[in-house]
Amino acid sequence: MLGERTYWLYVPSGYRAHTPAPLIVMLHGCTQHAQDFALGTRMNMYAEQQTVLVAYPEQPRGSNRHRCWNWFLLHHQQRNRGEPAEIMAMVAQIDNEYSVDLARVYIAGLSAGAAMAAVVAAAYPDQIAGVGMVAGVPFRVAASPASALNLMRRGISNALTRSRTAIMAAAGYQHRMPALILHGTNDDVVAPINAQHAVAQWRAVARLVQQPTPFWRVTDADGFSVESYIEFAGARYCDVTEYTAPDQTLLIKQYLIRALGHCWPGGSPEGTYTDPHGPNTSALLLDFFLDHALPSAKPRAVPPVLVPPPVLVPAAAVPAVPPPVPARVRRSAITERGVRSPARA
Repeated sequence: MLGERTYWLYVPSGYRAHTPAPLIVMLHGCTQHAQDFALGTRMNMYAEQQTVLVAYPEQPRGSNRHRCWNWFLLHHQQRNRGEPAEIMAMVAQIDNEYSVDLARVYIAGLSAGAAMAAVVAAAYPDQIAGVGMVAGVPFRVAASPASALNLMRRGISNALTRSRTAIMAAAGYQHRMPALILHGTNDDVVAPINAQHAVAQWRAVARLVQQPTPFWRVTDADGFSVESYIEFAGARYCDVTEYTAPDQTLLIKQYLIRALGHCWPGGSPEGTYTDPHGPNTSALLLDFFLDHALPSAKPRAVPPVLVPPPVLVPAAAVPAVPPPVPARVRRSAITERGVRSPARA
């Protein structure tokens, strides 16, 4: 059975059909929708400055009554199945209509969106160049709504984190996944310990990629250098930890933001689940992502098609905060398009 998923696509004014542009996929949290998430994160404003395409897929109530991504169900935790396949089908459609730099496709999300971002990154390491998780949980650590709630409240054991990592490596994982992870210390929806477990998971993935070994032999002795420091950003103190791989690549970066709840730090009050205080998450994500690219990406099967005229949307759909760019740069329209999902297994 074929379904249809709606997504919003932001096309920066500097985009040119003959120049491949990076793409960021932004996944909203529960009860949110694409436009709400775009307004709250202000990602379009920063993407405009860097000429980055931004896609906001939307979870309909028909798929989850709370608009949550179904990251906790096995069918939606695998490559070529369920919601991960639908999200990647959206990426393929955007690449067919626009010129996308396939070595620079990234994914990020908030809460349930962060959890699904981890799933997509784990399932498609050959197509995703980096993942951003805000108030999220590690990959494939729940298999039902009940286990998901328990995980969110308490986290998981280190052994379980590592065993799930082995699942990721078992499918021919050949790419270390750059990850930027942010979490509030006062998050009472998703326990902050989940951020630590996510770091451990992505770090173990890198270890397995560098030197394949059974998961029970994976240790923290992976050659990473770890640097921790305190940063004051947006009127909040942040405990920042950087994990640098042996080749001097900053692969994982974690922000634990003091006194922050369950929300997008440094966001706009125009959207839900945001806090204007704290580090500017969208700017951090862009800076982090653009430092990373896939070592190789499949070439486009066909030349890029000409960009169709933008579909104008109501003014309310365009973020009210103008991008800090020269006046000669025009604000681009956001276009709304649908993508048909692949057949469900």
